[in-house]
Amino acid sequence: MKISMLFLSRHKRIYFFFSFLLFVSFFALFFLFPFFASTSNAQTASPEIILTWKTDGYVPAEYRGRILPSSDVLISAAVELLQDGSFIDLSGASISWLVNRRVLSSGVGLQTFSFTPEPFTSSSRFNVTARIQYPHGVVREQTVVIPNMTPETIIDTPYRDGAFNAETLFMRALSFYYPFNRFGQIQYSWTIDARGQKEEIHDGALTLTIPRVDPGERISVSLISLIQSNPPSYSKDSLYLRYQP
Repeated sequence: MKISMLFLSRHKRIYFFFSFLLFVSFFALFFLFPFFASTSNAQTASPEIILTWKTDGYVPAEYRGRILPSSDVLISAAVELLQDGSFIDLSGASISWLVNRRVLSSGVGLQTFSFTPEPFTSSSRFNVTARIQYPHGVVREQTVVIPNMTPETIIDTPYRDGAFNAETLFMRALSFYYPFNRFGQIQYSWTIDARGQKEEIHDGALTLTIPRVDPGERISVSLISLIQSNPPSYSKDSLYLRYQP
């Protein structure tokens, strides 16, 4: 009888021991494992490539969008490598710069790059790639797509829906995406057609005193902007204004 009781007591101790061990294993699996897994992932997070670019194209001062390039405008790019919130030293890495899959420049620690898109004028966009190769052979790369714009000039007027009610009109030319250093070379030519009488004016802004017109009568305004180059770069815009007293 004593032997039987001893056997049962030992059996209960073994049962409780394995039950406790199972509980600990369950706790570690569902509560501690995600913590260590997330810690491990944070420690081994892949570096993030930060690729930026800018251009020296001209836009009006009130323009709030991104300045985009055209075929004659210089584009500059820069690359950084970020890991765990800190920038990685790339002074010993080999960096190559590609535009539309063509290698244009490469060198050790070459984190900045500039090019003029003239050889790629037939493309509607520029795919600029920074390719980073570490001394131990690991290669990482990032590509940014930059649209290729056509320089343009538009007519800007304060007359909503083209309606005016004064004898003196004011208009101006707004040019976009021309090379900044050539903005002063833009030639403007306005053509005003009022009652069949045409007048040409060459200036970036236009103040026009119109002849007497009847209510509802329209005035045609057209504008050409031109930079003498090979080939010439020009843009056209036109609109109609309507006298509404």
